[in-house]
Amino acid sequence: MDGPDTNKDSNRVEARNVAERSPLFLKPHDQSTLAAVLGLAVICLTISTAWFAWSNGGVRDADDAPRNHAEFRVDLNTAPWHEIAMLPEIGEKTARLIVAHRQLHGPFHSVAGIDMVDGIGPHTLAAIRPFLAPLPASDTMVAELPAGALPRDDPQFPPPPTTGPR
Repeated sequence: MDGPDTNKDSNRVEARNVAERSPLFLKPHDQSTLAAVLGLAVICLTISTAWFAWSNGGVRDADDAPRNHAEFRVDLNTAPWHEIAMLPEIGEKTARLIVAHRQLHGPFHSVAGIDMVDGIGPHTLAAIRPFLAPLPASDTMVAELPAGALPRDDPQFPPPPTTGPR
């Protein structure tokens, strides 16, 4: 007679056979070994994270971290459109218009000459002026400066605005 106990035994035997044949199931000894290895890995990660935080002065909130300051200058006569597009108030369309104007009419002789490009007005010119490299017609030419120097004292080119402490 088949009773409830007989079904349980046959189910156990069948489950054991599946576990032995299939690589998807781990034997109990392998399961405990895997659990021990994973537990050890978690403990090591916790200790290394705590050690790193302690040795670097603790954990910092991202809002309290010092901000990096990037300073760059763009030469309108040589820069490709994707560099010009990094300027404030300038998008891809306007940057491509600047390059097209330069290719059609030749290099810009002064920063004020950029206002001839569609989309560049007094507001945009004022926003991008701190990020523009001097053009040959300006008072301070790049060739006259020592290597690596920026025209910081030129009133036409004030230093770029800072975004945080250095």
